[in-house]
Amino acid sequence: MNLNRPNDLETVFFRNGKKMTKSQIIKADEDEKIRKQRGGTDTGVRVVGDTAKKYLDDDPASLKIAKVSNNTCQEVANQRKLKNLSQKQLGMQINVDAKTIQAIENGTASKSGSFDSTLSKLERYFGVNLRGKEIGQPKGKKKK
Repeated sequence: MNLNRPNDLETVFFRNGKKMTKSQIIKADEDEKIRKQRGGTDTGVRVVGDTAKKYLDDDPASLKIAKVSNNTCQEVANQRKLKNLSQKQLGMQINVDAKTIQAIENGTASKSGSFDSTLSKLERYFGVNLRGKEIGQPKGKKKK
């Protein structure tokens, strides 16, 4: 680098002990910014255009959100009424929001991670099965 020429177009910068031009620094900053935004999870595989539409069109059933079965909804409501509890009281008993109980009884609750724990709490509280083929049957000990 010539210090006598003030209009030197290739100014060299030292960054982390490496010589880099201004364009290299800008590109490195952009790459680093993208990596931080993606959280380091970019696999480099992208589905774009017609291929992406094809994946969506092939299996529309996989896009449906799993809901609560009607048998489970009815059984939760029946068991709650047998114990003369309101949805709010039942929610307080098992430490769940009343809106969650309402969503389960209406059949609008989606089967997510918290849904399974809520059903487990309801099964323990009522002492009946709310999943599988034996919905409404008393919960017994597992046979060995």
